[in-house]
Amino acid sequence: MSNKNRFSDNHIISKSTHLLEENAQEIHKWLLLTVSIFALVFSIISVMLSDYTQALISITSLLFAYIAHRINRKGFLYASKLFNSIQIILTIAAIGLLSGINSLAFMYFFTIIISVLLAFQGKQKVTAYILIFFILLILIVLTAVGDPLGLNHWNPEHLFLDRLSNIMGVATSCILILIFLFKTINKVHGQLLENTDLLIENNTKLLAANYTRDQLMSVIAHDLRAPMSSAIMTTEACLKEDTSEESKRKMLLSLHDKANQILTMTDQLLDWSRSQTGNLSCEIAAVPIEQLNKYIQNWTQIIGDSKLITFEIDFTFDIGETVLCDHNMIETALRNLISNAVKFSTAGSTVKIRSLKNGGKRSFEVEDFGKGINEKQLKKLKEGISFTTLGTNNEKGNGFGLQLVQEFLRRHHSHLDIHSEFGKGSVFSFKL
Repeated sequence: MSNKNRFSDNHIISKSTHLLEENAQEIHKWLLLTVSIFALVFSIISVMLSDYTQALISITSLLFAYIAHRINRKGFLYASKLFNSIQIILTIAAIGLLSGINSLAFMYFFTIIISVLLAFQGKQKVTAYILIFFILLILIVLTAVGDPLGLNHWNPEHLFLDRLSNIMGVATSCILILIFLFKTINKVHGQLLENTDLLIENNTKLLAANYTRDQLMSVIAHDLRAPMSSAIMTTEACLKEDTSEESKRKMLLSLHDKANQILTMTDQLLDWSRSQTGNLSCEIAAVPIEQLNKYIQNWTQIIGDSKLITFEIDFTFDIGETVLCDHNMIETALRNLISNAVKFSTAGSTVKIRSLKNGGKRSFEVEDFGKGINEKQLKKLKEGISFTTLGTNNEKGNGFGLQLVQEFLRRHHSHLDIHSEFGKGSVFSFKL
């Protein structure tokens, strides 16, 4: 699997984990806001009922919620959640002891349990379980005490108001929690759909890559075997004592061509393999046009001799002009395009290589006047499907030279334009 696929899979896991963390942060912010509003409302109601002790407890909870908010703003999320959870539990416990079991204030603990489980995710769930155990102990104490410690709460009318406000408060809390849960479920559902699409896409790419690899390995094994066998036969013939010097010279030239063919195929294989495994880095730098021009001049002197190909090289540029690219990738791409043009050109024909400014970019173009490409082959090339055909001198290919060019151009946010007319030649071009 390529680094790109591994990155996508890690991205899926990371996004799922971040979703849980984001929900935990959101429920904590919701708790801070809710506690602040409830504490303010309860303090106002308590003052109206002349229950100043309960009002003081509510105001203290409001102050603690603000402290938790400040801790969160400092970046200490876990400490803020823990501090806020403990102060809420202690506040409800104090109000529960003050108003008694019949006031139903203990019902807030059930919404707190749900909120704590939502706020503490992952490894922090241990903290949630400890807090829940603490809440259960408090519930046992409230049940054991039973009667209110505050004298105001013995009054039937006051008790009625306590029950009414607590029922309304718990109901409001439950509605807010349900709204939050529905919102979270929608997020999780959307994330699952997105992850599923990514997994399907990665699986499709992996299957396609495996198929391409198997096909290429089969073609490469076959294509490498032929020149290797020919090279062995040539060396054996050279070693014979009755072989003339002239014959040896011709065989050595043939051996040289076979070795170059094997070297070219091996270089292409290595470049393609590195590009697929993510080990081929694209190092963009300002490369002088003159450097690329000299490279093309040197390369064409080597490659065209076997078919007496004439090269017309027209690189129009200013002194010191540069292009942003990875020179190794672009030189490899140009080398492949020129080799391909020679392969499908007839002996004694011309291959034109041009480079000129094209708006804010620079174009590179390789044109031959050879066999050309039929519509079926042209469609495969544009779809990135590799295949191999014999050249004008029955030269064999490995089927992925142009695929390698397209891959390198993608790294440069460019693409290969192909125009061809069967029997008249082809033009391959790209822009940087």
